[in-house]
Amino acid sequence: MASGGIIAAGLTAGLLVLFLVVLDDDDDGGGGQVQAPVVRDNLIDAVSSDGSIVLPERTALSFGMAGTLTELLVETGDAVQEGDVIARLDDLTLTGLQKSVEEARGSLADAEIRLAEANDPASELDLATALAAVISAQDAIAEAEEALAALLDPLTDDLIEFTAATTAAEVGIRDARQALTDLEALPDPGAVEDARAGADLAQEALDNAVTDQAVEVTAWVITVADAAEAVASAETDYVAAFNSWLGYDLTTGQIGQEPATILAGAGIDLGALFSPSADDFRFTSTADDPSTPWDELTIFAWNWLSPDLIDGTCGTDGPRRGYTCVEDELQSSWDSLKGVINSEADTKAKAAAALTSARKSVESAENALAAAMETFEDSQVPAGELDLRQAREAVALAEANLVSAGTLLAEAQSPPANTILAARADLEIARAKLADADTNLDDLQFIGSDQQLINLREAEVASAQAVLANAESVSNDATMRAPVTGIVDVVNFEVGDELQRNSIVLEILDPTIVTVLMDVDQVDILSIVVGAEASVSIDALPGQQLVGTVTDIGPAAIAGAGSVTFPVTVTVEVPQGAQLLEGLSATAQVITSARAGVLLVPAAAIGGSFTAPTLEVLRGGSLETVSVTLDGGNETFAIIGSGVSEGDIVSFSLPDINEQTNPFDVFRAGFGGAGGAFRFGGGGGGGGNFRGGGGGGGNRADDHE
Repeated sequence: MASGGIIAAGLTAGLLVLFLVVLDDDDDGGGGQVQAPVVRDNLIDAVSSDGSIVLPERTALSFGMAGTLTELLVETGDAVQEGDVIARLDDLTLTGLQKSVEEARGSLADAEIRLAEANDPASELDLATALAAVISAQDAIAEAEEALAALLDPLTDDLIEFTAATTAAEVGIRDARQALTDLEALPDPGAVEDARAGADLAQEALDNAVTDQAVEVTAWVITVADAAEAVASAETDYVAAFNSWLGYDLTTGQIGQEPATILAGAGIDLGALFSPSADDFRFTSTADDPSTPWDELTIFAWNWLSPDLIDGTCGTDGPRRGYTCVEDELQSSWDSLKGVINSEADTKAKAAAALTSARKSVESAENALAAAMETFEDSQVPAGELDLRQAREAVALAEANLVSAGTLLAEAQSPPANTILAARADLEIARAKLADADTNLDDLQFIGSDQQLINLREAEVASAQAVLANAESVSNDATMRAPVTGIVDVVNFEVGDELQRNSIVLEILDPTIVTVLMDVDQVDILSIVVGAEASVSIDALPGQQLVGTVTDIGPAAIAGAGSVTFPVTVTVEVPQGAQLLEGLSATAQVITSARAGVLLVPAAAIGGSFTAPTLEVLRGGSLETVSVTLDGGNETFAIIGSGVSEGDIVSFSLPDINEQTNPFDVFRAGFGGAGGAFRFGGGGGGGGNFRGGGGGGGNRADDHE
């Protein structure tokens, strides 16, 4: 790779310059005399270096979830358009994600129903149903706790029970086999009659249990309603106490606060209100002051019109003899309210226990009736092929019961970990259902008028909508689509591979953002700046010059064999319709300086000395030595400040040149057409007799080709 050389380009305006080269005729190649015109054009210096094409913008794609890659529609090197489907996960993962979406939709529907219910008053049937749901949830918790406790610490009685069940299963096998042997006997009329009687008794017991349950439900619904009514009445009395004594209306939130809290929050001093001095008009006026929380007319009536003796506060020893204490009256009303609230909670607990017992009685009676009916039906079926088949099935069932009983005994002695986890999960689910049922019951009691509840339900709907949106987004992510238009560069997995969460499946390169990475020699790096224009040629695109810009200069030098270079990045403007591949060889020419519209002559034509440069100018058919001033240049071209004019012909000699080595063949090519860029060494700062170096201002560099 070339590490950087100065480029000189001239006559970019496109003038055609003809140089007449006269070679000596002697065989030793002593050199020739060259004539060239003085021209006015642009002088451009640039640093050139070889590099390679890099596509820096790459997008790594992953599913964001674990699964099996079941479909891969692209391979390395494929072009993709934004939105193209390129990969999919397995159906099991998709089904699970779709299930999550459906569950989220169900949750949203439930939240919307609860919001609608929060805006409508609840009926008595709704309240009774909600109470039944609470009771059922409490039962479920008790059963789940009992099941978990049995798993974690099985009782001796349980072990005995499971052992007995195993023994009973063994006996059951014996009995089933005996029954198979006895099937050829005719049905026993006495057994049929006994079975019928047993079924009748079981039906009667079930009817009684259902009746008792209905009575219990009715009675407890009334009792719970009475308790709730008592709470409402006590709340009304509590509100009335404040209104009666102070003309102060409690808010809904204050009904649940004790008097001291309410008075402190409202800034009410009972001692000051009910012990005014005769000249304290704040408490003696009959006109209500809207800026105070109390009603002045009410306070006036108690202080000046009531026949009773009244104290605002009671003191540490209680009310004074013969006085009515306002503080004590308010506290008594509050104590009554707390009492009925506690009573209501106790009533609900007793109702739950009673209804649970009634429900269990009905379930037991139903099971007994089912068993009795089965016995009755079995007693009437005559022996035959069906009986034999059923008897054989009974034997198989008894054997399965023995296996089940043995499994239960083993699990009781050492339950599997997943069984314990499942039992704990059942308990948490039951607790969550109870919390929901309690919340639902409380909500129904305030439904339609509790703005705070309505706000809560609206927030639940919004949350459910967000969960649904997220679930749909995750479900959509199971199908991978190209987020950008580009080229597939890396494919890390094959169809059938198991993917972990966030495994990078493939990478897509953006072919519209192209850079050339090049190394520039330390002697040239200071002449390059970020933002400088560059011309890029690519071996794969012969004859094309692409436009580029320096976008980065590495801060650290790279030490190589005999040289030190710096990394430089050139960002290339990709022509429409072109597609560049990463790794292609490229040469970038970074413009370091440009002089427009200056007089140029070949640097080799400059003679004289450093302080008195001259040119050999053809005038009147003969050569004339003309003094000139220099205004910069480089090793190839010198810029003339004064002494000659555009169009003058200068003459100079070049040693050891021939038709193949004449550098001004290149010079002519550069001055023709649209101009060109050429590789030369950099000019010195002034120096010598000007025949080997440019004038002052050129960039010093060596050709490292």
